[in-house]
Amino acid sequence: MQITVSGKNIEVSKALREQVEKKLSKITARYDTLTSAKVTLSVDNRRQIVQMTLFGKGAEYRAESDSEDMYGSISEAVDKLNKQLAKINEKPMAVRKKDVVSKSGERITVPVEIPAEEAPKADNSGIKTVSFIAEALTVAEAVKVLEEKGHTFYTFFNTETERINVVYTTEKGVALIDPKIP
Repeated sequence: MQITVSGKNIEVSKALREQVEKKLSKITARYDTLTSAKVTLSVDNRRQIVQMTLFGKGAEYRAESDSEDMYGSISEAVDKLNKQLAKINEKPMAVRKKDVVSKSGERITVPVEIPAEEAPKADNSGIKTVSFIAEALTVAEAVKVLEEKGHTFYTFFNTETERINVVYTTEKGVALIDPKIP
């Protein structure tokens, strides 16, 4: 896992960097879906502040801690991240599904997370594969998400057509891709 440690109003010593790496290595050993971490150490008067963000496949985990001791703040932030990750990974798969009502009125269950062992593996063809969960939304809801996130496109599970759709921005506004399989 790539770890970036930076300082604000503090020079990050080798010992502090090693402490951060040591603490985060314990987390990465338990959760192999984590890909990188960004850690900011800062000092504000007597407060020693640590902000940590872990990045995983389709997820971000954040924690902040402050105390009078930087090492204590690092430990506390890591403990908070551990609790977040444990909570998420303890949920049974049934909780990780979302019930939606289709256009025909039938209730269907859409998965909201794919376990790491079921995620598609990268091949050697040179094509980057990105796996994600398509959120179950109406077209209007998807357009709202597209605009809120400021993306150029947004892929979603259309609850009205029960198909994967894409909304995207054009010079004239927003357009919809609604593929049909013959």
